[in-house]
Amino acid sequence: MTAIGIKKVRKILGSRPDRHQISLANRRAAMDAMGSQAELPSDIVLQTLELGGVKCEILSLKKDPLLDEPFTRSILYVHGGAFVAGSPKSHRGLGIAFCREVKAKVIMLDYRLAPENPFPAAITDVISAYREMRSSPDKFGPIAMVGDSAGAGALISALMVLRDKGDKLPEVAACISPWLDLSCSFDSYTRLADSDPFLSKEGLEQDAASFLGGTDPKNPLASPIFADPKGLPTMLIQVGSEEILIDEIVEFTENVTRAGGNITLEIWPEMIHVFHGFSALLPDGVKATKRLGQFISENLGQFISEKKQ
Repeated sequence: MTAIGIKKVRKILGSRPDRHQISLANRRAAMDAMGSQAELPSDIVLQTLELGGVKCEILSLKKDPLLDEPFTRSILYVHGGAFVAGSPKSHRGLGIAFCREVKAKVIMLDYRLAPENPFPAAITDVISAYREMRSSPDKFGPIAMVGDSAGAGALISALMVLRDKGDKLPEVAACISPWLDLSCSFDSYTRLADSDPFLSKEGLEQDAASFLGGTDPKNPLASPIFADPKGLPTMLIQVGSEEILIDEIVEFTENVTRAGGNITLEIWPEMIHVFHGFSALLPDGVKATKRLGQFISENLGQFISEKKQ
């Protein structure tokens, strides 16, 4: 089943034009269109608001089983799109999945995109929204930070800034295929070039340049693979075995472990970049999303229990 599903996904991706060969406006529109093909499910409520001056969408369950509890739980979701594309709309499907799996409010961050808003705008927006959430514990409760691809990289960079500034960190973090090295210097960029149907070294270098605006790609804030990994919250990372980002993700996990952190890495065989977004065709996408939801629930749940005592 997995082999059949991944072949279908590869065929779909292979039939699409290279996203770096179309205008940025069309690339953004295409991502949003993919995420908004289905109507909003009947059990989900969508609201808009600003947190720390950053636009967001909030997804929540209509019948929230936590409404009678003195504390709720929340997920701050940071979408992918190589810092130049993507939005709450493009990643709404994943947001809905986490809303259901964790029974949490999911705040989909609409951070500023490059090249109009270059580094470190996206990271600054993550920090600003998180700080406002943390300032309202009765409204947001324990917080998980979740992101994919470039959004996951921005999430980790934001965690390092918050750590260094003495902020209280989220109770748990989860990352899907984080982009951690904007210099694109690891061997897997070339070793897996023919295996990855979604990402390419040339394309990511182009997107990195748009985001960095002249900043050194090895700046630790831009590329957290080069940063001090101490003091991060409990974290789960999932990555596909066939994606070109795998080497930097493995090294980051090893760095965090050596620094005494609590981090788990799951490498999913045959899978590609953010395969969770193809769950309609990939049973492993469903399984991986459920696994992330379980991990987040378990870690947020213990903090809710502590608040009740």
